[in-house]
Amino acid sequence: MLQNPGRIAVAIASCSCAVLLTEITLTRIFSVTLMYHYAFLVLSITLFGLGSGGIFHFVSDTLRKDPATPARLAFLAGATLPLCLGAILRLPFSPQVLSLSNMGVLFGIVILASIPFFFAGAFISLLYIFNRCTISMLYAFDLLGAALGCVLAIYLISVIGAPLTPLAASVLFILSALSVAKTGQRLFQVSCVALMLIIAFLPMTGWLKLRAIKGEIDANVEFEKWNAFSRVAVSHYGDRRVITIDSGAATEVLSNAARQSGLENFAGITRLAYLIRKNSNVLVIGPGGGREVGAALVTGNTVTGVEINPIIVDDLMRGRYADYSGHLYTSPGVRIVTADARSFLERTTEQYDVIHENAVDTWAAVSGGGFTLSESYLYTVEAFETYLKHLSDHGVLTIGRWIFNTPQQMIRVIALALEAMDRQYPGEYRRRFFLVSDPSYEQGGGIPGVILIKKEPFTDAELETLRLASRTSGYNVLYDPALTTSNPYVDLVNSRDRRAFFGRYPLNISPPSDDNPFFFFTLKWKDVFSVWNTPEESRKNNAGLFLLAGACAVMLVLTTVTFVLPVIVRQRGRIAMFAGFYFLCIGLAFMMVETVLIQKATLFLGHPTFSFATVLCALLVAAGTGSWLTRNVHTSELKLRLSRSVIALVSVMSATVLLLPIWLKAGFHWPLYARMIWLAVPLFILGLMLGRLFPLGMRALSDGEVPWAWALNGSASVLGSIVAVFAAMQSGFSAVLWLAVVLYILAGVSARYWMVKL
Repeated sequence: MLQNPGRIAVAIASCSCAVLLTEITLTRIFSVTLMYHYAFLVLSITLFGLGSGGIFHFVSDTLRKDPATPARLAFLAGATLPLCLGAILRLPFSPQVLSLSNMGVLFGIVILASIPFFFAGAFISLLYIFNRCTISMLYAFDLLGAALGCVLAIYLISVIGAPLTPLAASVLFILSALSVAKTGQRLFQVSCVALMLIIAFLPMTGWLKLRAIKGEIDANVEFEKWNAFSRVAVSHYGDRRVITIDSGAATEVLSNAARQSGLENFAGITRLAYLIRKNSNVLVIGPGGGREVGAALVTGNTVTGVEINPIIVDDLMRGRYADYSGHLYTSPGVRIVTADARSFLERTTEQYDVIHENAVDTWAAVSGGGFTLSESYLYTVEAFETYLKHLSDHGVLTIGRWIFNTPQQMIRVIALALEAMDRQYPGEYRRRFFLVSDPSYEQGGGIPGVILIKKEPFTDAELETLRLASRTSGYNVLYDPALTTSNPYVDLVNSRDRRAFFGRYPLNISPPSDDNPFFFFTLKWKDVFSVWNTPEESRKNNAGLFLLAGACAVMLVLTTVTFVLPVIVRQRGRIAMFAGFYFLCIGLAFMMVETVLIQKATLFLGHPTFSFATVLCALLVAAGTGSWLTRNVHTSELKLRLSRSVIALVSVMSATVLLLPIWLKAGFHWPLYARMIWLAVPLFILGLMLGRLFPLGMRALSDGEVPWAWALNGSASVLGSIVAVFAAMQSGFSAVLWLAVVLYILAGVSARYWMVKL
């Protein structure tokens, strides 16, 4: 043991807090500078870096001989973090380009980002080696520190912005170094103080200022603000002001002058619903810069706008650009609610004559590096059932999406509507749709399209109004009940066997569900590697599948090497194989559980940030508590206690899978903080069981095997998050949880063979 257990526990907690703080912040930064699905790399980088530190100690015991090593490792983590991050912010990576030079830049970003995590992993695993007898307590503080890092990240990103938040992590790394430093090391202490002074002055130097964003210089920016799930910027182009979220999704601020120019001039193709619904009640989902709100007002409607991003509502539309927009968001007849639209609709009883959703997608990563899925809960069968339920009898659902030569997003919208109608309003569907596109504007290989959907058939007068407006404006009519020519949209609506139609269609356009919410991923698995031949606008989403497949291949290799290496080097044979399989299974399963629960909680809590914070904190605090409760287990009892822990965990996991939907439904209409507490209760019980398996297993290892198990568990965790997405896309999130149950059972079986001599 290095020093007193209290100081070591504080050091590990500070380091773990810094690691998670950095992981979440890098997720935000990568979502802006690279692309939202590249933020998934952060989880791989984090756990790869942490695991590689453990592997280093496994293959070499050089650093273990010097008691001063842990303090130096933590110091290096704190010193290299701002240095590497500044370099990353200057590397121009173009996410839409597949080339050797571009891949070289990405490789450089990955290596730079992993360096601080390598030192952090080497630090924590070395403390585990030196203090294996108190590992239950240390692992508890490890998890509690990570939970604190989650909360701290959400707060700091909103206050000082993502680029500066890692400086707080650097300070925490230095505090970890000071906690384990030997007394009397005055030179080392002076170095730590000097490094903290440098960190304090870094914000003034511009070293951590965003430079290259998606391969380009971020120009004309006159406003920028971060929160836990987005970076919102406003750029000026002459008299126009354009809001961008994570430098991806864009929405133009509707100026007061534009509002006076006429409905067709400022609203374009999105105005069609308001030609047949005037002086009515309108819901706008994701109003952004206000174009749809303005269109509804011009035609005499009252408007409720549901916008998820408070920066757009409070800082821009009600703040800095209130005069520019003619105080649109505070106009008579306008009510703006800051909330997730799907969650808002699930709780309200109000009916609307128009529900308007125009190209609502943020391209923003929100979790701690997990593959981003949250935005697509607006495009599931259950979501469309909710939309139809809240439409008046003669109401219109109008949705804008991109139209491509081979239809994908818009035809999938029709598939969703048809499935929802089958469940609620079955009958003849031909007269319930009207679809047009605007060929005058093109972006990334797509043109804008708008579909109008009704629960009841369109009247002849409504159809004539829509046809006249389309002819006058030069729109292409892609679906009209009177259309006699064949196209994919017409064929789908007229299809007698939609499942067969989906099977024949070249893209995946089957309707997603809440358990499988992958609306934007339209490639079939056999075509994943042809993603770079698809239109640019479509590639924004489908490239994520290519990245996921590549990450899976890489992590399979790394995990296999981590698993096999100790058997080759130490020649432990049968026992080592079972021990490795144990840590492999619990690493895979834990990350599967975490990934799925964060997704399932998003709809319940109404916001991905609340979901991420609640789930992660509940699981980590509970797992830390579970680890703490194993601290007094005697070595002779390890096998028995571990077997009982696995049985208890499998039982609780099974109950969670079966009962969690019922539990969440019971509290769905409660206030937010009550829902957060309600969700945390079953997760805390589950976390208590999850936290027991790792420390009990680590205590059954020799000192030399501890870093190997640490590394294997980390690499398996990355693989687990990837497998979770693949399995969810095939079979749904519930199936992933059952797969985790099976993995925990396999872990229990392997432990019986591994611990046979205990």
